[in-house]
Amino acid sequence: MEFASRSHHTHLVRQIKPALGSTPPSASVQMSWLAAGGVYLSGCTSIPVSLQDNRRLRLGHFASRRVPWRRQKRAVRPTAPCRSASSSSPLSPGANSGIGYDMTAALVASPENHVIMGCRNYERGTRALQQLHAQPHAGSLSLLEVDITDDQSIGLAVDKLAAEYAVVDVLINNAGIVMRNFPDRRSEILDTMNTNSVAHLVFTEALVPLLQKSADPRIINVSSALGSIHARLDPRDPAYGIASEAYRMSKAALNMATACMYATYKVWGAKVWAYCPGHVITNLTGEGDRGVRAPAGAASSTSSAAGIVDIVQGRRDDDVGQFLQMGGRILQW
Repeated sequence: MEFASRSHHTHLVRQIKPALGSTPPSASVQMSWLAAGGVYLSGCTSIPVSLQDNRRLRLGHFASRRVPWRRQKRAVRPTAPCRSASSSSPLSPGANSGIGYDMTAALVASPENHVIMGCRNYERGTRALQQLHAQPHAGSLSLLEVDITDDQSIGLAVDKLAAEYAVVDVLINNAGIVMRNFPDRRSEILDTMNTNSVAHLVFTEALVPLLQKSADPRIINVSSALGSIHARLDPRDPAYGIASEAYRMSKAALNMATACMYATYKVWGAKVWAYCPGHVITNLTGEGDRGVRAPAGAASSTSSAAGIVDIVQGRRDDDVGQFLQMGGRILQW
């Protein structure tokens, strides 16, 4: 439940109550995806990939491998205000649907990129991979299995990345759930917090050694305007009537994790942002959610994916360490 504008908030307020009561238990979905110049991880068995020497690997929860000559070229951090798509290798979990899928499509459009789609569900990831292969693209794609809520899965994924790709340039933390028909209140809150915030911090910390090998490491945490404490205390906010405590708390926690990452990681050159994708058409709470979001004025997830690509390519470098929205906007924490 992310919002691009106050009008989108208002539309969602009108639509949210019927949506909350009609979503099946299977709506608790973890999403993961890629970003330009990187790789997206969400949990699927990996598929062997043959990389051409002139391509960068991009992962989505994102990672990438640089070929020797490109690593030498990147020994000095570029000073240009806008980076080319070939200057990063992102990793991120959830590329098989919604914003993640559109982001993957945008990244693989460049011949410089090899995009690794991360997903928990191998079958869904494979279907998304086949669909993207069927579309025009200049880059290459592969699949990597990882469940960021499982420490063993994270360990195996990080070992594989270290062995095969050596470096992660851009990490996009996008996995998220909204629980419906939860068994009890405590389970709802704890499970939502674990997936939407705790898992991202744990996964990021596991990838620090690979991020530190990058000449320009970037971390993008996909948050939500519902996680803004400033907005929650403002009765004029269009989403003021939406309770959604577990989801709000999880995104507020992710925002704090973003601030902690920024404060801790900047000493070794990492740039960190929180990003609200806005109110867009996705299947966050199940496929039925698409039917709710479209009439409520939600925008295409393509526009939000483009906002993340802007961050990856350096167009939001002046706003490092802040809570961003697409269109150049900055949100209050």
